[in-house]
Amino acid sequence: MRYSVGLIAVACVASLVGGGVEGRVDTPFYPPRAVPAKSVSFEENLAKGYLKPISQDLKDELYKKRAYVMAAYALSDDEEQSALKKLLKRANVEFVSSFQFKRPEHASYVAVNHEEKIIAVVFRGALGSIALEQGFDSGLVSWPAYPGTSIHQGFLSGYSVGSEAIHVSFFSTFGQYPDYRVWVMGHSMGGIHATIAAMDLLHQCDVRASAEPDSVDCQKLGQNMEVTSFNRARFGDKALVDAFNALNIRNYRVSHEADVMGIYPNPILGYTQENNEIWFHGGTAYECAPSEEYETKYCHGSTEVDEYSMADHLLVPMADLLGLNAPRPKAHL
Repeated sequence: MRYSVGLIAVACVASLVGGGVEGRVDTPFYPPRAVPAKSVSFEENLAKGYLKPISQDLKDELYKKRAYVMAAYALSDDEEQSALKKLLKRANVEFVSSFQFKRPEHASYVAVNHEEKIIAVVFRGALGSIALEQGFDSGLVSWPAYPGTSIHQGFLSGYSVGSEAIHVSFFSTFGQYPDYRVWVMGHSMGGIHATIAAMDLLHQCDVRASAEPDSVDCQKLGQNMEVTSFNRARFGDKALVDAFNALNIRNYRVSHEADVMGIYPNPILGYTQENNEIWFHGGTAYECAPSEEYETKYCHGSTEVDEYSMADHLLVPMADLLGLNAPRPKAHL
């Protein structure tokens, strides 16, 4: 499904830029389903305490992060990125840089929110058939940055095509604002690229610090970094998950109802996810307890097989764009 960039840019400006979260109407984060996705063990898992509603503070923060992620859909072929810049300017967020490549598909931007002291590194989800080629290029390959790990070849190539430019932009920005929080985030394939980017930026930080010890504070970067991915597919093996967890950075892997992308690529091929998950189900967001060494089975993993839906996957970028989430919470960038 390909969205009109013009429609998205206009809708983003009209529906995303608002006041703060204070005084907002507490509407569903996602447009509610008529009937929640069927789960084989939801009531039992809830009763046992395996699912706990997230705090309002965390939900408010996820609203803000979703706004940044939705803004990435305003990225266009316009070299000036006037739509995205206009959107960010109206939200008092400074545009730093953007990067776009078609083969493999990659779209991202870097911005700074000085009011809230945030450096945002944001990746857009896939928009076309080229991305499908990237997704089906699903062989696991080794990742030299993290020896012993295996990662999805297509997703790594999609991130890597823009990685050097991101390094230059990000480390220049972080050098100016080392005390700012670093939010790395994305939806769908953008969520995968965001998670890869977080690992890559920390690795590159170590490389730079080894060459010039006083050039960058990698400990502070790790402390300040947060990764947030909405409706992300699997993208690596258990060794990669172990390497990611060992970084000990704040990580929010958000899933929605019966999002079909959450079941791909198949674990039979060697793929898995990290255990932590926030699951939006029936209008409530739950923090999911770990059930095994790797991805939990208590939340999205408990969904009945015939419930998996592409519509549940698309709701993050399309919710406000199509006016399905009115009255809209006043979450700002």
